[in-house]
Amino acid sequence: MRVLGELYQATPDQASVLVGLAEVSKAEGWWHAYGQSIPAWFSLYVGLENVASSVRHYNAELVPGLLQTPEYATALFSS
Repeated sequence: MRVLGELYQATPDQASVLVGLAEVSKAEGWWHAYGQSIPAWFSLYVGLENVASSVRHYNAELVPGLLQTPEYATALFSS
């Protein structure tokens, strides 16, 4: 990762983060105890979820309940 950071001209902070991520990626997570129950291709996503600090959601087709006006909710349920 250090060599790649130099190649791509990463800042020292960016290079440090990349090295840290590479080190963490070698550690086994809680899902490793389940053996073959979690497919190898899916372990990346479980690992990302394990280290996530926030969840963001975007839905272009529906306004969340807290932002709905009475008129919007009525139109939504009448259709």
